[in-house]
Amino acid sequence: MKEKIRVAQISASVLPQHDKCFCREIYGPRSGCNTCVVTHNYLFADGGAEMHVHDKSEHIFYVIKGAIKYNNGKDDPVVVNAGESIVAHPGEPHEVTGTGNEDAEYLVFKATKAQIDGLTKKQAITDQRLSFATASWASKHHQALLYLSYAKYLEPYMIVVSNNEWLYGYSYYGYANNAGALDYKKVQTVLQRSWAAETDRELKLRYSYQMVRLAHYTRRYNEAVEFFNRYVEPLKYRPAMYYYALNQYAGALRGLGYTHAANYDFFRVFANTKNLKENALNSIRFTSDADYTYFLEQARSANEINDAYLLLGYMSFSNPVAMAEKITETSPDAIQAKVLIARAINQLERKCNPVWVGKEKALSAKDRRYPLVADEDGFFSQTLNLLLKMTQNTQVKETDFWNLTTAYLYFLKKDFDASKTYLAKVNEKNSKYKNQKELFDAYIYLCEQTTVTPTVEKVLFDKYKDRIRDEGFLTAPDDAPFFQIQHPRPISV
Repeated sequence: MKEKIRVAQISASVLPQHDKCFCREIYGPRSGCNTCVVTHNYLFADGGAEMHVHDKSEHIFYVIKGAIKYNNGKDDPVVVNAGESIVAHPGEPHEVTGTGNEDAEYLVFKATKAQIDGLTKKQAITDQRLSFATASWASKHHQALLYLSYAKYLEPYMIVVSNNEWLYGYSYYGYANNAGALDYKKVQTVLQRSWAAETDRELKLRYSYQMVRLAHYTRRYNEAVEFFNRYVEPLKYRPAMYYYALNQYAGALRGLGYTHAANYDFFRVFANTKNLKENALNSIRFTSDADYTYFLEQARSANEINDAYLLLGYMSFSNPVAMAEKITETSPDAIQAKVLIARAINQLERKCNPVWVGKEKALSAKDRRYPLVADEDGFFSQTLNLLLKMTQNTQVKETDFWNLTTAYLYFLKKDFDASKTYLAKVNEKNSKYKNQKELFDAYIYLCEQTTVTPTVEKVLFDKYKDRIRDEGFLTAPDDAPFFQIQHPRPISV
């Protein structure tokens, strides 16, 4: 009987250059594995790694619980949630940190070009737990392994050629290796011959993606456009890799000065990928004349229509609610509407925060407890009305988001009873919102108090002790009341 690996029984170690991050090696050198490394990492909410680089291997991060924040030093940091993945390519500086809200667990996969080459040469695998990497398996996937090997050879060079710090939105760090260091003609010949010889449509697409990318990165924009039209489009195949190629094609179009067409293709990339959304949006925003209405007019699917409304609402800093309502009319559970509502609430929060309101207005308020009561202008009312409408919409499948956000808006009004009514409707079995509900319950209790008395302290310490500790507020010894340490006497507000 094949032996199972009990991950929890593997001894954990602290990784170099990491703080509050514990690693268990599932597969790797310690277990006799020569082809790849798989680790299970536990990252505390306030833990993380220093910026570092892996020269020879890709690192694939797959989050199984909580969330991590990924930063490569050149783009805005990305939050990777449970069920999502992100890749650090060879030579790419990166750091992974906690989000500050909850601990995270994630898997890391890595394999070098040499390890993949070993599989293509049918080298013996001694680790019996890697039965999938037998000689017959390697033979079956031989063509795919050859592609991976060549892609790993190219990857360290896949940096745009530029003598400027910024060129069309790509940052340049002065790496010795960039696309211009390759023998362009030789590499393109290999890629084109491989494309012609390959019968698998997925692999043909990947070879053509490399052609377009290399031409784009070496600023041969006309050739990049030609390769896309000659090798990518005729496949009539549009999985995620198609949009990676389209992203390169759009960059080439912009390099040729066809900004309008390029922006629309960047929008298509935004609407049809997960990992390239931020990259595509930054590319669109790089030009000042992006026509978001045109994106809506040309949208081909329900998702593209929702994304067009999302961008229209997101770029309208004054009021994203109108576009959120447009989305909910046909797609009541669409993530795009929730993003716009989160943006609207972020704007409303500022009206309740003394830092944004200003010291003079905050001190003149009748009730100076947080939150300061927001001015119930048209924007606040419009947002609350949409939330109430969604809590009553029978077409909504995921009601927890709308109940939680409605509870929060009532909280900002200091209508704590109404806030607790909607908070009670949030399903505690839904792990996605359970943590937020428990934390929010503590916030409401604390903000309801007019005076912090020993009784209030006891409730906070007994009922909400774990929630406060999770947020880093409770740093006192376990047997010491937190608020008595911070404030020797009760605070009247």
